Amino acid sequence: MTKRSLIRLAGIIWLAVGIMLMFLGLKFFMMVWHHPGLVHTKQGFSFLKLFPSQPYQTLLLWLIILALAVGYAKGKFVFKKSVTRQITRINKISSPLSLKHLYSPGYYVLMLGMIGLGISLKFLPITLEVRAFVDLAVGGALIQGALHYFRYHLTLTEGQKL
Repeated sequence: MTKRSLIRLAGIIWLAVGIMLMFLGLKFFMMVWHHPGLVHTKQGFSFLKLFPSQPYQTLLLWLIILALAVGYAKGKFVFKKSVTRQITRINKISSPLSLKHLYSPGYYVLMLGMIGLGISLKFLPITLEVRAFVDLAVGGALIQGALHYFRYHLTLTEGQKL
């Protein structure tokens, strides 16, 4: 496996997880859109309960826009640094490369922690639109991060030395 293909694979993984989380977030937003009573079935923090006099559809649209903006910013400013570190780490590894070189051991621990946090959202006292907001924002950030991997990948030619 080449360094270029490892970088491409890392981007594909980030993109796939980002798309999955964005669809999940949009699904949750649509559930609240079509069944506004869902917000009141669970006790806990709710964006919609902060502004009870506003039409909930308008608030949901603003939440979607805000989640996308937060995701973009996180991907642009936070995940870009993480991607750069991973690319630098891959570039320093001498051949031959394998899938075990895709991420560092500490990064796998971080990913398990993020998966655990994502699963814990089911059990935390938050309403569905808050979970939707988090999923949409994180999904957008991962897609933005994947684009950094792909941009770097495209700057390399197949035989180029890293």
